Amino acid sequence: MVLSIGKPISFLRHDNATTEIISAWFNNVLLPLSNEHQYRREMIANADETMVRLQSPGRAKIIIPRLNGYNRIPQLPEGQHITFLVTVFANGTHVPTQIIFPSKSLPKEMTLEDIRDDPNFVLAGGPKGWITKEIFENYCLEVVIPAFIQRRKDYNHNSRGLFIIDGHASRWNPKLMETFAENEIDVVTLVAHTSHVIQPLDHLVFHLFKKELPR
Repeated sequence: MVLSIGKPISFLRHDNATTEIISAWFNNVLLPLSNEHQYRREMIANADETMVRLQSPGRAKIIIPRLNGYNRIPQLPEGQHITFLVTVFANGTHVPTQIIFPSKSLPKEMTLEDIRDDPNFVLAGGPKGWITKEIFENYCLEVVIPAFIQRRKDYNHNSRGLFIIDGHASRWNPKLMETFAENEIDVVTLVAHTSHVIQPLDHLVFHLFKKELPR
């Protein structure tokens, strides 16, 4: 028998994604900043990551009966995956996407030449292919913050920037936040466990991207 078990995160999402909590965040955090600084569309950015599996995961929790209860067979391993860290601005433009591979080397199906010279991507690798504090910090320092600075030159103004992210542990970096502040970029974190409701990238960019992937 295959048993489907809900994850604890589901309860947190249910409790946090209420009209009252989200409205309070909008009215007390986002709206005052927006009214004070009158952010220009080309200076508002939203960053988030999404994961794509390279093969079917074949993952299940299997329950088999035994005399004094139930015995759980360990979960089957997941398939290989890669993570995309994406930053899109409110005027529809974007900066290079960070591709995070689940190892320090590329999958055998790919070579560095395939994407190394493509200005739309930057590469990173890690043991599990997930976003880490170091990867996020390097991406912000080398890609995101320079993009805000360049936009002030391109659009001929000195407007403040707004960078909207979620509360993933990789973002907990006071030193990095100081660097954003020094470059006059305000960083706003979405309400915890509500990205499935108010994360713009999830509802548009990632939705359309995954809709086009082969099933």
